[in-house]
Amino acid sequence: MSKILKLFEYQSPVGPWRGLLLDDKLAYFSRDSKKEVVSFGKSHGFEVEEGKIPSLLEKELKLYFAGKLQNFKSSLHFLGGSEFQRKVW
Repeated sequence: MSKILKLFEYQSPVGPWRGLLLDDKLAYFSRDSKKEVVSFGKSHGFEVEEGKIPSLLEKELKLYFAGKLQNFKSSLHFLGGSEFQRKVW
């Protein structure tokens, strides 16, 4: 597993969201500032570099914000939480 998170920004109808990818899996998605997102990644022991949103995730987010998608197929990687939290997320 890589120790580098890729940072991306997604422009939604409600404003910008920022995310972190670990090996092309979504590890974090938030409306936090770029500085806060980078800090989150570093607090979990990762380096953070600029990256690009995967095309499937971008398509799914567009459909989600248009009210046309509820279940995502994009891969996830949970950086934190208890075993129970990871199961329900």
